[in-house]
Amino acid sequence: MALLREYLEKVAKEIALEAVEASRHANRKTVTDEDVKFAISRLQRTYMLQSL
Repeated sequence: MALLREYLEKVAKEIALEAVEASRHANRKTVTDEDVKFAISRLQRTYMLQSL
């Protein structure tokens, strides 16, 4: 279970960092649902490309 927790924490941290970067790019201080959705889709593409 510890391995699963570590993996999920890593993924959550990556999503959060991408979402913050998206909000900064839009000149906002608040992270929106759309920023999080964008971050998830961006990271999904990254992980899919790495698995090829």
